[in-house]
Amino acid sequence: MVRLDPTPVQIQQRCQEIRNEWTADEFRRRSAPKSLAVWMPKLRRWAFLTHDEVGLLHNNGEHMN
Repeated sequence: MVRLDPTPVQIQQRCQEIRNEWTADEFRRRSAPKSLAVWMPKLRRWAFLTHDEVGLLHNNGEHMN
């Protein structure tokens, strides 16, 4: 059977190839921390989460609202 999905190693290699093509300015811009806006209906306001905070919530099975 032919496997169509790339392996994790193939994904890492391809990502590295793509990053190697970036200019220094593009690398700096893409590496900057980003936040995700999440609507919290019970509080009726927006919360802004960083990548690290989203990872913690995902790994702990917590919910925002």
